[in-house]
Amino acid sequence: MGGVGGADVNGFLHLIVHYLDDFRHDLAFTWVWTTWIGNISAGVVIFVTGSLFWPRLRRAFERFMDRKLKHHLAAHHNKMEAMVQHHLAAHLDAVKKHIDDSKETP
Repeated sequence: MGGVGGADVNGFLHLIVHYLDDFRHDLAFTWVWTTWIGNISAGVVIFVTGSLFWPRLRRAFERFMDRKLKHHLAAHHNKMEAMVQHHLAAHLDAVKKHIDDSKETP
């Protein structure tokens, strides 16, 4: 709702004050020592778990990609091969015609 005078500006400033207050609380929370311990512990757990399971995850992803893309890539390859063969045949016919035409002229 558009206000008369500075109503919209006052609402905007009110939101800015709330956002700055939220930011102040966030900053205060980052300096609590238990937050640092929790974040570091979580990082170590994620790193160790990721290191242990990465080979399995990678192999599973590769099998998934092989299964899903094998037929798609084969179809694409066949389509492109047919297109290239058609283009090449047309090009070779034009070259042969040009060579034959040049032989006929003295």
